[in-house]
Amino acid sequence: MASRTRTNIDSKPTSSSSSVLGAEATADLNALREFVALADTGSFSRAARDLATTPATISKRLTRLEEELGVHLVRRTTRQFGLTEAGQVLYERARQILGAIHQTEHLLRSFGKTPCGRLRVSVPLYTGIMHVSPLLPEFLSIHPDLQVELVLENRIVDIVNEGYDIAIRVGGADQTSPTLSRLRLVKDRSVVCGAPSYFEKNGRPRSPFDLEEHNLLRHSGLPRWPFRVNEELVIVDAGKALVSNDAFSLRDAALRGTGLAYLSRYIVQTHLERGELVEVLSEYSTHEVSIDAVYSPSRYNAAKIRSFIDFLAEQLPKRLG
Repeated sequence: MASRTRTNIDSKPTSSSSSVLGAEATADLNALREFVALADTGSFSRAARDLATTPATISKRLTRLEEELGVHLVRRTTRQFGLTEAGQVLYERARQILGAIHQTEHLLRSFGKTPCGRLRVSVPLYTGIMHVSPLLPEFLSIHPDLQVELVLENRIVDIVNEGYDIAIRVGGADQTSPTLSRLRLVKDRSVVCGAPSYFEKNGRPRSPFDLEEHNLLRHSGLPRWPFRVNEELVIVDAGKALVSNDAFSLRDAALRGTGLAYLSRYIVQTHLERGELVEVLSEYSTHEVSIDAVYSPSRYNAAKIRSFIDFLAEQLPKRLG
């Protein structure tokens, strides 16, 4: 073990530096490893055996290290081996440095094999609540070494500068940076739907042409509704009752019987199943919406990112199928 005897620093005249591992020091990791092994064993021969090298190699590297640092690190006599005060400082710091390097190397190796660490994901509010959050318990049970930070907000985040690993995007309308990759997780069709109370008052449209007689709730991103009639594309101008950039406001208006909305099925699926909304014109609808994962391609090899994207690509179609 390293000697704990403290002696005065014996500065060598060959260097003006007196700082241990200061700006002028050029000690490499091999020199630090050999010095720590030498301090731990108290013997050049035992340190050389542990490191599969020779006592002469360790001695030469120690001499060079002392010259670079400008201090004596070891006191050697025929009967005693010990560290100087500077050597004791270097020994303690070097053990910390080498320990941190070892932990970092272990962590980085695990990134390519086992998902671990923190995974920061941006998801639109409703998509996160309805479809991503319910999947997390299963995902975390599969990958117990992962911590997921799910941020729910309706805005386009800057993945790189805001520290996200993945962003879930709906609709594909935003311009993805050329430095990012985009992978489609699931494609969902849009549906025209309304509340039973609305249909009781206004009747049901039998074809897209009948929509001219109805109150239409339009998303600002879809000012014209596309349909296919007898293999021909028919476009309906929408927006006689309400225009909004928030699909959930349109859904809520439809639930209150205000009019007909043309929305992605994943937004209204629960209400359709409960009978709170009723789909019409299903045989004519052509509009589709995708749910995509956006990420940095340089980081995709990280096991945590790859595993989450693969998991969503498998599970989301089951929820929306």
